[in-house]
Amino acid sequence: MTKISDYAFEHSKINKHVFGAFELWESKKHLCFTNKKRREINEYIMMSQKGEQLKIVCTDEDLKKNEYGQDVTLVEGTPIMSCKNNKKEAIVNNQDFTVVSWDNDNIHVKDDFGEIKLIKITEFQSRFVVGYAMTVHKSQGATFDFKFAIHEYEKMDNSMLYTALTRTTNKDNILIVDENKEEPTCDYTDEFIQRKINGYTTQDKNKYRTCDLDVEYVRDLVIKEDNTCFNCACKLNNKIFTIDRLNNDFGHIKGNCRLACWLCNIRKREL
Repeated sequence: MTKISDYAFEHSKINKHVFGAFELWESKKHLCFTNKKRREINEYIMMSQKGEQLKIVCTDEDLKKNEYGQDVTLVEGTPIMSCKNNKKEAIVNNQDFTVVSWDNDNIHVKDDFGEIKLIKITEFQSRFVVGYAMTVHKSQGATFDFKFAIHEYEKMDNSMLYTALTRTTNKDNILIVDENKEEPTCDYTDEFIQRKINGYTTQDKNKYRTCDLDVEYVRDLVIKEDNTCFNCACKLNNKIFTIDRLNNDFGHIKGNCRLACWLCNIRKREL
C-alpha cells in the first residue's frame, strides 16, 4: 500500500480521517500555507495566555526589516523563532527558542539544548517571530515528536503537503484542519448497507472469521470517515464502496474496519 505521504506527493490530496482526532488547541505547533493564517493563529494563542506579559508593538519600520512580524505578547514558555542568521550570537535562521524571562532591556530565552541567550527587546521585532504557528516553508528540516495541526491543506501543492506530513513519522500526531467544515452525512440506504454486511458475513464465514457489523455501525463509520477512501481520499459511491480490514487476521468486526474504494482494496490484496 502506498504511504500516505507518498500519495500526497503524487496526488496532492489526503483523507483527513486517517490522521489524529485530538482537539485543535492540543496542538503544540500549527503549520500554515499563508502568513495571514500564521499571524491569526499566533494572535489567538497569545491573547489566550495568562500570567505576567511582555507586549512588543510591531511598527512599520519593524516590518521593513522583518516582513513576518506582528504585535506580540510574550509570557514564560512562549516559543519564538529567529528570522535571520547572527554569527556573533551563534543564532541561525529558523532556530527555535523558548522565552524564560525578561528584564527592562533583554528577553532571556533558551535553545533546544538549554543554553540561555539574551535578546534585546528593541531588536526582537527585526530578528524574531512568535512560533506557535509557522508556514510549511519555515518548517522544512524540523522533526516533530508532538501533536501538531496542518491548516489550509487544500491550498498546498503536492510537494508542500508532503513536507507538512513528513515532519513526523507518527500520523496520529497530525491533525488535518478542515477550515470549511461541513457536517458529514451518510446517504447510503439501509438496504444497501445490509447487502454489503451480508456479503462480508459470507466472506468471513468461508474463511472461518467473524463479522459483527450492523447497519448503525457502518452508518457511523461513513460519517466519521466522511465517506472517503482511507488511502486515495476519493469520495465513495455505491459502485466503489467497500469496507477494508485494518488487521487481516481478523474478520469484519467493529474497530477493525475502515472505508476504502474498490480499487485500493483490491490492490491491498495483491501486495
